[in-house]
Order: sequence, then structure tokens, then C-alpha cells
Amino acid sequence: MNEKREVILPSDFSGEKGKIVCYRISSYLELLYIDIRSRRIPEVQIQAYEGEAVMTVNFSFLGKCEVLLKNGGGTYVDTGEYSIDYGTASREADEFYYPRAQYHGMELILYPCPELDKELSLNGRNTKMSVELKERFLGRETPFISKADARIEQAVRVIQDDIEADADMNLLAVDVSRWLQVLCSKRDAVETNRVYYSGSQIQIARKTMDILTEDLSKRYSAATQSRFAKAFKNYYGAAPLEYKRKHNLNKDSRQMELSDNK
Repeated sequence: MNEKREVILPSDFSGEKGKIVCYRISSYLELLYIDIRSRRIPEVQIQAYEGEAVMTVNFSFLGKCEVLLKNGGGTYVDTGEYSIDYGTASREADEFYYPRAQYHGMELILYPCPELDKELSLNGRNTKMSVELKERFLGRETPFISKADARIEQAVRVIQDDIEADADMNLLAVDVSRWLQVLCSKRDAVETNRVYYSGSQIQIARKTMDILTEDLSKRYSAATQSRFAKAFKNYYGAAPLEYKRKHNLNKDSRQMELSDNK
């Protein structure tokens, strides 16, 4: 059952390519390791669970990752944050879209059930962590997003070490199980107060990003420009010109770093 697939992706701003590594750990669990330098990437096909709702757990090492809802709206997970979702997030978009060009993160896709818990049992103990997480987050209208504490970050760093060392899949499964167990123990985790945006707001922000290098005054009225700028700032956290300036600085810094390493 253990399978590994790797997708190599081009970069938007450097010669260093990105990648998505997919691990099918069991019939009920997949892990995505994402290290990309592009805002848009093709959707990665994951295993179908016959119409059943799946749970997704995301962790961001660096950058923002969009979390889109079935109603068309959405928000994001930022650096050092994690999200847990059961049944509210949409996976039907044609592409993922990352607000920043560089993103490094991890995603678990699991079908919570007793069979999975049996497979992931630690030291022979009959744990019920996937079912417990399902019951905890069942009925929510939005994903749970929180700042990762030291224990959660340590758990995902161990998984990252496994992946980068190309460790045995059985060891990877044990460490993924430990991550889920740590998440189960965080019953009092503080939820981040995150704003959710409508589908139209997201599309406006995306379009503004796409034409950021153009002169908006040549194509749009002052009122439309103002609407674009407001939506962009709300969604990306900075005015278009400020974002462009920071992005260019990051791009130049990255290119200088690559040149120094040659």
C-alpha cells in the first residue's frame, strides 16, 4: 500500500525548482510535502474516499497557504500556523493558489475511521485519535486555525527530517501517528481569529495580483482601482505597491543568495 510520488515544479523567480512529494501511507491516509516557489501549481490528485468527507491538517513552515471553503470563500494559513478541517474545505479548485511565491508546508489528508486508528496505534495501545479529531471538529462551518506550539512544531520537524533523509515509510508512518497524537492532546488550543473572504473578494485580489506589474490607470476607472486596492490589501495584508516592493526585494535577495552559492 505504501507509495511515493514526486512532482517537480518550475520557479516563478529563481532557477531553483520546487516540488511536491506525495506519500500514500495507508488506504486511509496521505501526506503531502510541499516546497514550491510559484504562486500557482497544478492540483495534485489524491486518493478518492467514495464521497466520504475527509479531514485535512495543514502546517506552514514558510509562507501563506489558501484554505478555500465549499461556499467559494476562504482564508489562509500563515507561517507557523496549522489548520484542521473536517468537511468544510473545498478540494475541487482547478489549481492551488498561494498568495506568496514561496511556500513550504505539509498537509495530511485522512479518512477518520477505526481502521486507520488501528493501523496507527502506538505501542499496541488502542488509540482513537482520528475518530476523536473528527468528533471534535464535526459540525464546524470553518476550519480550525491556530498557532503551533513547540510540541506541534517539533512533531512536524521530525516528519520533515524523515522526508529529507528519504527514511523508511514505516518510520514516516510512526512519526505521522505521533503528530496526530500531539494534535489530539491539544484540546485547549487557542483558535486564531481569522477573517474569511467571499469568493468575489478573493477573485478581485487574485486579479489585482496578476496585473500588479501593469499600469491600472490605463485599463480601469479610479473607482475600480480603489476597489481592487482595498480587496488586495484586505486579502494579502499590504497595499499593492507595498506588496510589489517587498516581493521585489525578496526576489532580488533570493537571486543574490543563489549567485553567492554558485
